[in-house]
Amino acid sequence: MEETQSSTIERVLVKLAAHKKEGLWGVFLFCLLICAFIVFASSGFSYRDHLELKNTIVRWQQRPIDMVLFEKISQVLKKNPKLLRQYDASIAQTLIGMARYDQAVSYTEHPIAYLRSESPEHASFSEITLLIEKGLYQEALERSIRLKEQMGREESYLYFHNLLRIASLQKQLGNLPGEMAAWEDCKEFLGWKEGLTASCFSEEIIRLYKEKNVDLKGYVENRAQECSSAMKSSF
Repeated sequence: MEETQSSTIERVLVKLAAHKKEGLWGVFLFCLLICAFIVFASSGFSYRDHLELKNTIVRWQQRPIDMVLFEKISQVLKKNPKLLRQYDASIAQTLIGMARYDQAVSYTEHPIAYLRSESPEHASFSEITLLIEKGLYQEALERSIRLKEQMGREESYLYFHNLLRIASLQKQLGNLPGEMAAWEDCKEFLGWKEGLTASCFSEEIIRLYKEKNVDLKGYVENRAQECSSAMKSSF
C-alpha cells in the first residue's frame, strides 16, 4: 500500500502544481488560447494545411512510436516555426511520456521561457520536473532545496509541493535523515505537528489529494514514523 501511495503522490504532484497557474503546461496552454488565432493568422498556413497538421499530431499522439508521423510533424514545424508555439508543449509532453528526453528538450524551450518571464519560481519547478523524468535525482534534489530557500516560507501550492518533492527525492536517494527532515517540514508547514493548528490552506491541500484518492496526511505521518523507526534501529 505504501509504495502505491508513494508512486501516486509522485504522479499527482506535478499535476496539482498546475492548480491556479502553478505548473508548466497549464500556464503555457492558457497563453496559447489567447494567442492561437494571432499565430494562425500570421503563419501563412492555409486552414486545410493547419487542419492536416493538427490531425497528424493527434494520430501521432495516439501512436507515438510512429517515427514517420513524428518526422512529418517536425518537417512541417521547421518550415512554419510560428506554429511551433501552438503545439510544442503538447509535443514535449508526449515525448517525455515516451522517455525521449533529448528530443523533448527542444520543444520545452518556448514554454519554459514564457513561464520564466512570468514566474521564475514556477519555471524552476518545471525544469526540475524534467530532471526527475531523466532520472537525475541528486541534481533535482539540490535544485529543489535551492528553490525552497529562494522562495522563503509562504503559504502556496508551489511551496508545499516543492517540500513534498524534496521528501520524495530524499526517499528515492535512500537518505533517511534527509527524508525524515523533509516530512517534518511538510507537517510543520501544514500545521500537523503538536501545538500547531491546521490552516484552511492545509484543508484545501488534503481535499485536492482526496480527489486523487490519496490520503496525504496519513501517508506523510506514516512515512515520518517509518523514517524515525528506521533511524533508531540503525543505531
